[in-house]
Amino acid sequence: QAFPQLGCRLMSQIKTDSQEDVKPQVVSNPEVIQIKIKSNHDSDSAVIFKVKLTSKFAKVAEAWGKQKGVDPTQFRFLGPDGVRIHHKSDSASCHWGMTLKELGLEDEDEISAMKEQVGGGGALGGRREAP
Repeated sequence: QAFPQLGCRLMSQIKTDSQEDVKPQVVSNPEVIQIKIKSNHDSDSAVIFKVKLTSKFAKVAEAWGKQKGVDPTQFRFLGPDGVRIHHKSDSASCHWGMTLKELGLEDEDEISAMKEQVGGGGALGGRREAP
């Protein structure tokens, strides 16, 4: 009689072990998207985020900046269509307060982050020739 009990214990142990090996299936959530932010600032440039469509872009930009160790306000972000995602709060077209859904971002979109360039010059590098 001890043998069947031992067999039952082994079977229950086998079931427990196999249940631990089984990974739960991930159910896709249409409200969660994956976006990639690619930077020209460094060679290890792509950072991938899985975020809700209801998240504000500011939250994503700040998380990117924290991961890269940079101030995200010193970068200019371009959406997948090449349109700039403005961050200045005094700008009439401030996009950082908008959700990813409001910005029209979709799953697997890529955003470009470019270091802000201040200044510049004319065609001759800021120098003018005498007439």
